[in-house]
Amino acid sequence: MALVKALERRCSHRASVELTMDLVLQNNSIVPVTVTNLSEHGLQFRCDDWAAHEIEPRGIHLHPLDHPPLKAVITLQEHSLSIDCRIISARRLSQNNYLIGLEFHPLPEDEHRHLLTYLESL
Repeated sequence: MALVKALERRCSHRASVELTMDLVLQNNSIVPVTVTNLSEHGLQFRCDDWAAHEIEPRGIHLHPLDHPPLKAVITLQEHSLSIDCRIISARRLSQNNYLIGLEFHPLPEDEHRHLLTYLESL
């Protein structure tokens, strides 16, 4: 187990969750997705092919360094957070199933506190 821990590259622990979230795109359209894990610095969500195409029409898994910025809107314990973020990973699992990783831009102190409080409650 210590070896696996030593190979872990993440700065913070990921908590497994099942939450709905809205992604606000640059054109202000909203794409609903399902968050599968959450950490202090980012999250991972799953989506279908339609949502992936809305987020990145060129192919979400093909342009990993060139994605437009997004805003994640998520409610945690009755606190709605609106978080600026960017795509850092995109994996196509099947024809109609993707896992997308987002990294948060620095959060305002009050939103960061709400996020940490939520994570500690899990």
